[in-house]
Amino acid sequence: MNIRLRYDPAAPYDPDNKTPAGETMIKVKSIFTNPSDDDGLRVLVEPAWPRKARHKNTVVNIWLRDLAPSPGLYDLYSSNMVTWEGFVARYHVELDRNRNFFPDLQAHNHNGGLTLLHGSRNDGRNTAVALKMLLEKDDPEMQSMGIG
Repeated sequence: MNIRLRYDPAAPYDPDNKTPAGETMIKVKSIFTNPSDDDGLRVLVEPAWPRKARHKNTVVNIWLRDLAPSPGLYDLYSSNMVTWEGFVARYHVELDRNRNFFPDLQAHNHNGGLTLLHGSRNDGRNTAVALKMLLEKDDPEMQSMGIG
């Protein structure tokens, strides 16, 4: 598997900053939103770098293109040729090939926090929200808390 990522060692991330018990919610933010102290690992999950987001002014720890939807699916959804529910279902099928990333992302969520970043104008329906849904569904620790 070809893992393409952009890692910024200068981006603030403290893996020793443990998330308090019960606060293991995965956060979803726009890439244009300023980072906060409780963001933890900031992961961009878009197939292309968002327009108007400057590389040097944007805080992204890792850009995981392999977790982004395929260009075909992304184009279908952005051109309104598939519903949100259809996009989520198809995206989750595509993500089956990259589930090896999930344990690491879930571990970051429980140890320091995890923020999934998107470049969409719609904060409620985007790639990061769809990925968050699947990560929470597959996380045994979150299932025991009644999340996912």
